[in-house]
Amino acid sequence: MSKVTVPVEACSICGARGWATCPTCQGTTYVIMLSGRPFRPAASFEPDAVRCPTCHAYGAVVCPECNGSGKLYQGHEYGSGRNRLLRPYGG
Repeated sequence: MSKVTVPVEACSICGARGWATCPTCQGTTYVIMLSGRPFRPAASFEPDAVRCPTCHAYGAVVCPECNGSGKLYQGHEYGSGRNRLLRPYGG
């Protein structure tokens, strides 16, 4: 049985790290809420600042493009949010 190797390239969104800056707080880890929704990024010392509900105050989220692997396989559809393997016998 022969082994099939799939061409792999580094994810251009996260730079092959597997994580991306949080889109809600933009890495500040705190936000100002308005009507129960995140309104804008905030500094931790602002009186109305709360921890970011998206990244839970980490400032980063799993990369939506490569799902945290840091790799994209040949045939990956950019913007799909899925990291699918290239099937050797798929049509």
